[in-house]
Amino acid sequence: MSKRPLILKMGDFFTIILKDPDRKSIPLIIREYAGFLLNNPSVAEQYFPKFLYRKGVNNCNDYLMTHAIQQKCWALNDRNYYSLLDNKYLFERFFDQHHINVPVSIAQSYNSLIIADARVLQFNSPKDLLGIIEMLTGKLSGSEYIFIKKMHGSGGGRNIFKVSYSSLKEDKPALEKLFNALIRSDFIFQEQLVQLEAINRLNPYCVNTLRIETFNNRQGMSRIIAGNMRIGLNRSHVDNVSSGGAFIGIDMDRGVLKEEAFSDFTHGRGKTHRLHPETGLLFRDYPIPDFREIVDLVESAARLVPMLRIIGWDVAVTDKGPVLIEANEQPSLMFAEIGQKGMVKNPVFMEMYNEVTGR
Repeated sequence: MSKRPLILKMGDFFTIILKDPDRKSIPLIIREYAGFLLNNPSVAEQYFPKFLYRKGVNNCNDYLMTHAIQQKCWALNDRNYYSLLDNKYLFERFFDQHHINVPVSIAQSYNSLIIADARVLQFNSPKDLLGIIEMLTGKLSGSEYIFIKKMHGSGGGRNIFKVSYSSLKEDKPALEKLFNALIRSDFIFQEQLVQLEAINRLNPYCVNTLRIETFNNRQGMSRIIAGNMRIGLNRSHVDNVSSGGAFIGIDMDRGVLKEEAFSDFTHGRGKTHRLHPETGLLFRDYPIPDFREIVDLVESAARLVPMLRIIGWDVAVTDKGPVLIEANEQPSLMFAEIGQKGMVKNPVFMEMYNEVTGR
C-alpha cells in the first residue's frame, strides 16, 4: 500500500466529504471536529482521512495512529536490513532457502542484460526483447502472462508490467515502452500466479493480495497486528490503493472480510464499497481460503527477520497455497487502522504503540 501522504487540494477534499451520502450532518461534523481540535488534536488529525465523519462512527477515540507515531513505529526497524525486503531477487532467494513459499523468478534483467537458465542474454532493440519474451513464455507452466517488476521501487503498483508474447507482438508501442523501461534499470520476471477461484469470485481481473502487518516485540515474539485484503477496481491488473484499488479489513479471529472496502481520497476519491462494483459480490463475512496457512506463513517469515520489527507482508492465495509476494518495512498503519475501525482494543498494536510513545 502507498506510503505517500494525501495529495489533494483542500477544496476538493471537502467537496468529496460533502457529497458522501453516508456522512454525518454538517452541524455534527463541525461540532465533533472542533471538540477534537480543542481536546484531542491527534483524533482531529485523523477525523477526515479515516472516515470518522461518517454515520455510525462513534468510537473516534479508538483511533491512535497519527503520521508522527507511524514514523516512530517504522523507526523500530534496522535500516541495515532494508535491502532484504526492497530487493525482490534477494527477497526471493532468502525466503525460498528457508522454505517459505514465494514466487520463483524465471529471469532477472540488468539494463540490456537478462539472466535466464544460467545464460546471460543481451537485447539491443525491441525486436531482440520480443524474442527473449517468446523464449521465456515457453518456460511458463500455467499462464501466458509474465509480470515484470522493477527490482527496487515497484511499490504502489508502479513499474510493474503484465505482458505476454502475443500481446507485445501485436502492440508495438507497448513493446517500445517495455524496452525503454528495462534498458534503464533492473527488473525481475515472474510467471503470473493463479489465484483460487474463491478469490476470483471477488475480483478476477488481478491477483488480490492480503496485506498483513506483524510486530516483533522486545522479547523476540512475532505476532500479527492486523490485516486488510486489497481489491483491484476498474479491471486493473494491480490491486494497489495508489493505483485506484481499495482495501477491506480482515476479521483476524474468524478469517473473514469485514463489511466495507475503502479507497483513499487521492486515487479513489474516498469512495467506499460494500460489494465489488464489477462482480457484485458482497464483502461482509466472505471467508478467506487457507486462512490458518496464511497466518502460519506470515508468522514464520516474520521470525526470520527479527531485526525488522514491523513489516507489512503481501500474500496471494493461489492454487499452490498461500504465496508470500513481497514485504514492506514501512507499511501503512493508517490503512490498517481504517480497516479495523480503530486499534485501541488490539493488544499487539497497543504493545507497539506503548513502546514507541513511552507509555
